[in-house]
Amino acid sequence: MQQSIERPPRRSRAESKEATRQALLQAGLAELIEHGLDVPSLDAICARAGYTRGAFYVHFKDREDFFVAVMDWALSGILLAVVGSNGHSDLRTAVSRFSSYMSHREWPVVGKYPLASHRFIEAISRSEQLKARWADVFRKICEGMAVLIARGQETGEVRKSLDPHESAKAIVTMGLGAMGLQDTGITRPEEELTAAVMALLRD
Repeated sequence: MQQSIERPPRRSRAESKEATRQALLQAGLAELIEHGLDVPSLDAICARAGYTRGAFYVHFKDREDFFVAVMDWALSGILLAVVGSNGHSDLRTAVSRFSSYMSHREWPVVGKYPLASHRFIEAISRSEQLKARWADVFRKICEGMAVLIARGQETGEVRKSLDPHESAKAIVTMGLGAMGLQDTGITRPEEELTAAVMALLRD
């Protein structure tokens, strides 16, 4: 007796559309990492994802709109990994994760990122759309960190005289500065970075 073969359930139209978008985002990120911010062509990205330009324009208006979406997707994934889902983490763990990502130059979603950080900032500075999106992502990162700092104040891990939002901005700015220094060969072990940040918040 011949056994029937179970076929996987068909994707809905919305699921297929989202799968296409995710494939394009992943392909775009891979092209950026491998070839730099100015090189990737839409043809190369579409070929890598296995879709046509027609499929691309269903999801994105143009090349700049696409790279804004790629940046948002990648940085949102990093933020979620650092602060945890809905901020469900503690401050030391979040700082330690961020320090580890910087020290090893390997990030959630992104993976190994050989591009120099100043090239990334330079590309953002040339686009008003990218600058606006980057400012929004920076704000979200700071808000997530501020929640953890406030939580640390409740547990006595952080001194109560600090403003959580201003302290969060300072920590994120320090992190970006540390990434820039890495491009010049100046690095610090993740344990030292974590200890230094926690000492500033505690003492």
